[in-house]
Amino acid sequence: MSYDFVWDRTPDRIRKGHFLPVGTRSHDKFSGTDTEELYNENLKTQSIDWYYRTNTVEYKLNRHGYRTTEFNTVDWANSIVVFGCSNVFGVGLNEDDTLSSQLSKLTNTPVINMGMGASSIEYSLYNSIILSNSKPTPKAVIHIYSSLDRTTYYHQRNVAHHGPWDMQKGDYIDLYSTDPAHALTHAVMCQMISKQLWANKTKYYETSFFSDTVNKLNMPSVSWVDQARDLMHPGRMTLYNLATQIKDNLEL
Repeated sequence: MSYDFVWDRTPDRIRKGHFLPVGTRSHDKFSGTDTEELYNENLKTQSIDWYYRTNTVEYKLNRHGYRTTEFNTVDWANSIVVFGCSNVFGVGLNEDDTLSSQLSKLTNTPVINMGMGASSIEYSLYNSIILSNSKPTPKAVIHIYSSLDRTTYYHQRNVAHHGPWDMQKGDYIDLYSTDPAHALTHAVMCQMISKQLWANKTKYYETSFFSDTVNKLNMPSVSWVDQARDLMHPGRMTLYNLATQIKDNLEL
């Protein structure tokens, strides 16, 4: 399945208020690291009462490839917007178990899931800037930061997310991450811009599932208590706890 985001010129679309492209993806019952092959392997090792033996996962994306409602139907001023990577997207989780869905239930407020698998801190920041420039100010903005050792390369028609999983000596991501100060400087600047962007405009909260990001950016931590179906991403109870943490901190 292809989505309506094959653009001739990504920068021109950004100027018009469109969020960043995500690439051609197909989602239904599996996504990212949550593959059918891994699921079958996990069935062999997990307990007889493992939640995902009897509970399925379905991925529903809007026409732009984001796991949320169609953008032209969003009441931005009365919604909460959450940015992040696969932990926000909800790899290995059914829709009702994602962070956005659980936060929506706790706050009785629509929550827009802007998470994208493998994406970088800068990718979330750029989408946050687009939101600020082109949409009504939401009730709250949440940034769930990814790891520091990722970056996004912007092609004319698409984007590519890079990290340790595809690093080769001397290539773009290797150069980006070789000196830890380089990636950290980018992350610190993204954090500063994010805070300034939403200061005095709306409620704002930030945290990360990555301990290195938490420690170096001096932000609240997240406690893992369970795992998603792929056994690599945070599970439904972990995200429920995070949703509660966000709600309580922002008094939503």
